Amino acid sequence: MIKVNGYPIYCKGANYVPPDMMYPRIINPTFNPKNTYQKLLEDAQNSNFNMLRVWGGGQYEVDEFYELATKKGIMIFQDFMFSDSIYPATEEFKTNVK
Repeated sequence: MIKVNGYPIYCKGANYVPPDMMYPRIINPTFNPKNTYQKLLEDAQNSNFNMLRVWGGGQYEVDEFYELATKKGIMIFQDFMFSDSIYPATEEFKTNVK
């Protein structure tokens, strides 16, 4: 349960991982992520989910993913992107992340 604007919301959902672990296949211009995301979020909606936890070891999804989730009333809990490893603290790395 979380509170949104002071109102309790019972969260029902699942963990989300990228639809393909070979990320270049997802961002390939010939790939239509909208179809994949549409199906995935329809399945979540049909399962009565109202929240998905986006895995922190993955990547940030494209805007279409978040827009479709919003249209379907599915909240996104975005995990910390650097949650599962030790990352360098060099200025070069921090600049690249920023």
